[in-house]
Amino acid sequence: MKTIRFTIFSIIFGLLVLVIACKKETNPAAAPQTGSKISVTGQDAAAGLKSTLSGLTVNWVANTDMIGLYCSQAASNGTNAAYTAITTGAASSFTGAMTWGTYTHDFYAYYPWVAGSNASTAVPITLSATQEQTGNNYDHIGALDFTVARASASPGTSGQPVDVNLNFKHVFTLLEFDLQLASGQNSTDLSSIELYSTDAKLSLNYGRINLTQTAPTGDNPYTIDAVGGTKKVALNVSGCTLTSGSVTQAYMMILAGNQVGSTSSDMTIKITSVAGVTVVVKTGINFVRGKRYTIDLSGLTFSPTVTDVETNVYNTVTIGSQVWTASNLKTSKYSNGDLVGTTITDATLDIASEFNPKYQWAYLAIEGNAATYGRLYTWFVVTDSRNICPTGWHVPSDADWTSLSNYLGGDLTTAGGKLKETGTSHWADPFVNTGATNEAGFTALGGGCRIPEGVFTNIYDGGYWWSSTQYNSTNALIRDISYVFSQFRRDNYNKNSGYSVRCLRD
Repeated sequence: MKTIRFTIFSIIFGLLVLVIACKKETNPAAAPQTGSKISVTGQDAAAGLKSTLSGLTVNWVANTDMIGLYCSQAASNGTNAAYTAITTGAASSFTGAMTWGTYTHDFYAYYPWVAGSNASTAVPITLSATQEQTGNNYDHIGALDFTVARASASPGTSGQPVDVNLNFKHVFTLLEFDLQLASGQNSTDLSSIELYSTDAKLSLNYGRINLTQTAPTGDNPYTIDAVGGTKKVALNVSGCTLTSGSVTQAYMMILAGNQVGSTSSDMTIKITSVAGVTVVVKTGINFVRGKRYTIDLSGLTFSPTVTDVETNVYNTVTIGSQVWTASNLKTSKYSNGDLVGTTITDATLDIASEFNPKYQWAYLAIEGNAATYGRLYTWFVVTDSRNICPTGWHVPSDADWTSLSNYLGGDLTTAGGKLKETGTSHWADPFVNTGATNEAGFTALGGGCRIPEGVFTNIYDGGYWWSSTQYNSTNALIRDISYVFSQFRRDNYNKNSGYSVRCLRD
């Protein structure tokens, strides 16, 4: 795997591949060198990667890094020959066994070498959706940097050997995240950075690249066939500390793609640390192959936990300028300590005809459900002046919910998926959870609801959350999400219904 180092005057991402030729002699009458080993030189075809920084160099690792070289005209070893680095550095010597044939040779090269790739039109290419960085060690970049080259040359004579000159071009794009805490925030250890795209694939589970394709002009991408990938890349980071006084850098390799900056193609960046989760949305651009882009993530805030009057502790998540509880409210008391009533006996199950009922329930009156999914409350509870949320927090208005949805793209066909917990542990039947990514860190669960007539329903299937905003004299506005779609729907229901509550910091 290629290592990474910083040097002020180095060429950014310079890839120099050198295979040492034998000592040259002056003998113009010597015989053609058919059968002798082919020597190769190479360098980065581009001026460098786009960045506001300078000095990032990819180094070859001796006896570890290998390029693949293909040439159908070679006399031997011309099919996917592995050439191995024999020195460490931005420039390296490589050794391999390919030998000259006769006439003009067409050479195709790529890094990293893949065993079993026996034709230039069938080279596998992948880019992991899960990448690893340890502290300020950026070695993982080199392992992810897929490069290709092509050249033509004719064999010389043994007295005048010919070097094959290969100009390597990068296929992927490098993102540099510059992270810095907001003033006043305590330092925290970074856990992960997740990048989500609405429109473009960011990783490659599988694909094939034809090395004989004409090299793209300018910044155009290479053609990759049979592409399978994801619209998410996660960079797991250990040993990286974020502070308010300095910039911490993290690097992620992605598949080049067009993020044009429309509402549907903004990028969601989820940063997780031991202090919590924060989510930032950035306007996308066209990520050009072979470039490096710096994404400024300064002024980050991570919200601490919050505790309600019953000492239930809630993780919180910062989404844009809003700070939300990351789970549903569980308390059975108002913030002043007053108990909220409930309907335990059969005589009070049906509250459809009650006026201004103030009740709370655990789903099916099972306390274990409240511990997982939170409690269900009538609208009259969530608008009571005693405040059901912890002090300094409130039940969101319809406008608050709209701000959240807009921040996550302003598209109600996808915002729900960005809020839902992934998997089917709490979203199930029939074992699907459409569009769930939880990229916002909101971790919405299918906690169900209670209708005024007393029936509990839709656990696992749907999540329903009150707003504090009245719709009319009998109904209030809510938001809901289902396991079968990724919408974040706005609707209105009877105020006597039992729905979940999320709290928003004042």
